[in-house]
Amino acid sequence: MFRFYGECDGAEGDDADWQAFRYRHGIAEGAVDMPPEKALPLEAQLDRHGGINFEKGCYIGQEVTARTRYRGLLKRRYMTVTSSTAITAPCDLDQDGKNAGHLLAMVADGPGWVGLASIRLEAVDNNAPVTAQGHPLSIVTHDDPVN
Repeated sequence: MFRFYGECDGAEGDDADWQAFRYRHGIAEGAVDMPPEKALPLEAQLDRHGGINFEKGCYIGQEVTARTRYRGLLKRRYMTVTSSTAITAPCDLDQDGKNAGHLLAMVADGPGWVGLASIRLEAVDNNAPVTAQGHPLSIVTHDDPVN
């Protein structure tokens, strides 16, 4: 199976271009973004990107993943964050003095910055500003499945 997310002009980009592309689409990659024994496949949105097939019933972490989904126990989700200021990642996210999650990585993207963060769903629903190192972040939710 192959997935294509947009137009390709044939030009090769560098690693920062690839990272910015992934972060804009909320795509986690490897053990850096998904630490073993810490990240759940549903938190990393693998269900949105075709990494989990609930109909087939055969995928990594099947028992825990299915239980999390069907009981509605998901507390965090990986989401795209943007900022007009460079922020050194990894770092914690803050909302009204409480931990709102963790910024995993951030790279330059055009005139601003884009990153990938593990954010508490409670913080997203709260609609209060989320900051990292004192700088405001915009959260981009990826509600629609990417298929």
